[in-house]
Amino acid sequence: KRSDFTANRLSDGRIIVVAGLSGPGSNLANYLSDFELIDPSGTVAPERRMLPAQVRAGHKSAWAGDGFLYILGGR
Repeated sequence: KRSDFTANRLSDGRIIVVAGLSGPGSNLANYLSDFELIDPSGTVAPERRMLPAQVRAGHKSAWAGDGFLYILGGR
């Protein structure tokens, strides 16, 4: 179960779910440093990959349409 994450719709229709927490509280062991790509049509299984940055929760993210997802703030 993932909480305190962000989700954005990409230009191809997939959803990217970024970081968050995997358990209660703000224990560093619960912070996630990955993202999931989800196809809402269900025709492709979700993909999980590691982020090229530190773990994040409580952040903001924005898909600018230029091929980049910007992740700001958080802890």
